[in-house]
Amino acid sequence: NPQNGGFQLQVQGELGAQYRIEVSEDLKTWNELGVQVNQTGSLNVSDPATTQSAHRYYRVTQID
Repeated sequence: NPQNGGFQLQVQGELGAQYRIEVSEDLKTWNELGVQVNQTGSLNVSDPATTQSAHRYYRVTQID
């Protein structure tokens, strides 16, 4: 929740497609934050753990 110090990201993508959301602190090791189906044309990704790290990077990959 952005009001509680978290991070929120909105991603546009293909309607009905599945997307894997991953997070990294060093761009080498990636951990899955979740998988979402794009039901509206955009995904809303929340990461409340951002307050625990100096840097966090995100990537979103469409799952075939």
